[in-house]
Amino acid sequence: MKKNKKSIAIMIIVSIFSFVLFFTLALVTTEFYKVSTRKNAGPVNNGNSKVKIEYVTNANETLGEDTIYGNTGEWYETSRKHFENYDRYDDEPLNKKGFFTDGEIVVVYKYIKSDYVSSKVKNDNEVSIDIANQKNIRELDMKIKSVVTTDEGVTPLKNTEFIVKKESDIIKTGKTDNNGELYVGTITVKDEIETTYLIEEQSVEGDYIKEVNQPFSVKLIKKWNDQNSKYDVSLQYDKNIKGLDISLDDSEMVITVNHKKNEVISTTDLGLQYFVKSIDSVDANRNPHINIEENGNISLLKETETLKCENNQKILCEIRLYNLDNTDTLGKSIKVKIPNGLKFNKDDSVNSIWKMYKNTESGVLVETENCDEANYLISDKLSQVKINGFDKTSSKDANYKSVEVSFIVNEGNLGTERNINTTAEIVDNVNDVNKNNDKDEENLYVKYFDLQIEKYIESIEVNVDGESKTQNIGFDKKNQITKIDVPSSKLDKTKLNITYGIKVTNIGEIAGIPLEITDYIPDGLTFDSSKNENWYKENDCIKTTILNNKKLQPGESETITVILDWNLNKSSIGEKINNAEISLYYNDSNSKDVTDDNKDSKSVIVTVKTGAVTYTITILTVLCVATIVTYTIKKNRKGGVGKHDK
Repeated sequence: MKKNKKSIAIMIIVSIFSFVLFFTLALVTTEFYKVSTRKNAGPVNNGNSKVKIEYVTNANETLGEDTIYGNTGEWYETSRKHFENYDRYDDEPLNKKGFFTDGEIVVVYKYIKSDYVSSKVKNDNEVSIDIANQKNIRELDMKIKSVVTTDEGVTPLKNTEFIVKKESDIIKTGKTDNNGELYVGTITVKDEIETTYLIEEQSVEGDYIKEVNQPFSVKLIKKWNDQNSKYDVSLQYDKNIKGLDISLDDSEMVITVNHKKNEVISTTDLGLQYFVKSIDSVDANRNPHINIEENGNISLLKETETLKCENNQKILCEIRLYNLDNTDTLGKSIKVKIPNGLKFNKDDSVNSIWKMYKNTESGVLVETENCDEANYLISDKLSQVKINGFDKTSSKDANYKSVEVSFIVNEGNLGTERNINTTAEIVDNVNDVNKNNDKDEENLYVKYFDLQIEKYIESIEVNVDGESKTQNIGFDKKNQITKIDVPSSKLDKTKLNITYGIKVTNIGEIAGIPLEITDYIPDGLTFDSSKNENWYKENDCIKTTILNNKKLQPGESETITVILDWNLNKSSIGEKINNAEISLYYNDSNSKDVTDDNKDSKSVIVTVKTGAVTYTITILTVLCVATIVTYTIKKNRKGGVGKHDK
C-alpha cells in the first residue's frame, strides 16, 4: 500500500514537471515564430499593422512581393532578396527597418538587369572602367596604402595619418593599419558625376619621408560614351607625381603613396626669408643676410622699408629656405598668401612650380585653376631637397635653397591706403626647433595717378560801340567771383571777349599725359575758331589736344587758354558757368585717376546798371568760404587714398 502511494506521488510530480516544460517550450516556440515571420517569411496575420516589401526593376517591373505583420510600436527588419540576372539599382531604402505603425508601410528594393561589363583601361593620366547601363550602380571601396620602397622591396607602413576631402568637405581622417591600409569608405557610383578628392598626408611613423608631393587630387568621373554606348567611370590624376600609384577595378580603387628612408636627421632649424627681387626687371637690392650674435644666436636680416611700385608692374619675389643648423636637413613646401593688390602671373614660366588654392566657406583650402579666386600658392619644389648644414666657425653665410614667384600689381582691389602686405611660410615644419623664423613678409606701396585741372579768368575784353578795354584778372584771383556791370543804355552794343585760363597739374606720384581737354560752352557764349587755333568744335563742346605730347612729371604744370565771345542783350545777361575737364589721359602704368579734380568750372556775372561800364572782382564772403571748404575736403580726400609719401 505504501509502495502504491509512493508511485502515485512520483507520477503526479513527473506529470506536473512535464506540463510546465511543455508549456514553456510552446511559449518560446510561439514567440520565435512571431519574430521569424516578420522577416520576409511570408504573410502571417497575427498583428494589426503590416509592412509590404516590393522588389521592382528600374522600369518598375515587379520581381516579387512580401508582407510582414506586427503590432504597432514593434520593431521590424527587411532585407534585399537575390534575383538571378539582376543587380542592385539604387541605394538601400531608408525604411528598410523600423517600427510598425497604424498604417501600411511600403519598402521598395530596386534592381537592374545584370549586363555589367568591366575592362581596365590606362591612359596617360587616367584609369577607367566601363559600365554598360545608364543607371547601373557600382560601389567602389576607396583605400589608401602607405608603403616604403627600399632595395629589399616594398613594405607597408602603419600609423601613416591622412586627411581625405571630398571637394571642400573632410570625409576621412585616420591612420593606416598594420597592413599599411586606410579604408576611406564606399563610393556609390550612379548617374553622371564629377567629384574631386583631395588627399594629404599628415604624418608618417618612423624614419621615413614623403615621396609624393602633398596634397594631391584624384577626380572621379562617370559620363556616357556615345561611341561605345556605355558609361565610363574614370579616375583622373597627375601621373607625373612621383611616388603615387592608383589602381581601379569594378569593386575598389587603391591609392598607393610611396615613401623613402630618411637619410638625414629629422630635426632641423630652417629659416625663411621672403623679399622682392626686382620690379619690372630692375633690381630691388633687398638680398637678406645672416647675423651671428656674440651668444651664437643666428638672425636673418633684410631691408624692411616699404617698396614703391606702380599698377601693372611685374613684382618678382624670391623665397630662401636657410638651414641654420650644423647638420644636413631637408627642405619643406612653401605657402604664399596672395594679397589684395597683387595678381598671380600664371603665364610666367617662373610660376610653373606653384599650385593655386582658394579658401572655402569652411576655411579649407582647395585647389583652383582660376587666378581671380586664388588666395594662396603652394610649391613643393623645395620639399625633401637636401640643404647642407651651417658651420658657424668657418662660414659667414648659411646654406639655402630658393624659389621664385612673380605677381602683377593690380590696383583695382586695393584699399584706400594703397598698401600691400604679402607673406610666405614653411608648410608642415613640425620638427623645427625654432619656428620664429618660419614666416616672413614683404610690404609694397602702389603709387597713385592724379591730374588736376584749374579754370580761371585770364582777362576780359569789353567792346562798347567799337571801343575796347581789357581787364586782366589772372590765376591768383581764380577763387574770386568775376562781375561785369553794364549800363542799360549800352547793353545791346556791348560784346565781351573772355579769355579763360586752364592749368593742368600733376599732383599724383606717376608721370602722365593730358591727351585731351574738353570745354563745355555755356548757352549765350560762342566759339570763334579763328581766335583759337589749337581748339576744334565737336557737337556742343570744344576740344584741344595741344598737351598730348606733354608728359607731366609729379609736381609739373602746363597752362593753356581758350577765348569765348559773349554778345550781350537783355535775355543773355546773368551768370555764365563754363566747365572744363581732362577728358582723356595716359600713363605708362594704365593707372586710373584717383579723384575727380580733373574737372573744374569758372563763372562770370553780367549785371545792368546806370552809368558807365565797370569791371569789378567781387569777393563774396559766403562763396569764398564755400570754395575754401570744398578745396580742403578735396585735399583731405587725396590724403585718404595715400597721396603722401609713406
